[in-house]
Amino acid sequence: MAAGQTLMILVWSSLEGAKVGKLSSRAQLECAKIVARFSLYYFGAEKVAQIVSSFPSNLDYGANILDFFLTEIMGIIRKTKVEDVIILYLESLSRLNQLISFSMLSLVSTTRVQELLFSLSQPGGPHYPPRAVRSAARLAFSKIYPNGKYLRAIFKVLTSLLHPAYSLNVVILNSWLVVTTVLNNLFSTWPWQRAKTHLRKMARRMTKSD
Repeated sequence: MAAGQTLMILVWSSLEGAKVGKLSSRAQLECAKIVARFSLYYFGAEKVAQIVSSFPSNLDYGANILDFFLTEIMGIIRKTKVEDVIILYLESLSRLNQLISFSMLSLVSTTRVQELLFSLSQPGGPHYPPRAVRSAARLAFSKIYPNGKYLRAIFKVLTSLLHPAYSLNVVILNSWLVVTTVLNNLFSTWPWQRAKTHLRKMARRMTKSD
């Protein structure tokens, strides 16, 4: 880890200030890719947020700087096979979104992030993520994109019911989760809440009259 951090500092320093002029455009772009791919792992979300805000703007990234970073990060997560490293990336992504909102991403980059998080939250191919990675991916997805959280949960369970990786017990458990999720959402709407309030008042009056 320490050696990697040292190397990242050297690469990043080569892109700063007067030193950047000593590199060719291609070399600058390759250094930028290295920083984008690995700085989240070695430095954490806070440092990455600082790097993004001060990143050289004279290179042709093919997108804005945040899109460039997320594209490279998604690429390295796809290639990573070490469970702890993937989980660290996923946790850091959630933190980075708090510092620099991913709402600024382009539609293409947003789709890439959501597609990868969703695929890592599912058992089986193409990634075959272990349970801890699936849990971390679902948590990151719900934190980064809270809208549609319940709909994604229902969709996940419905697709999981047909997945061969699940046992009969898990199928039953997931079926119960679908039912409870639907009922909780149904009874949390305004008419049901109002009806529930009236029923409680009636119950209190009946209790007092007794």
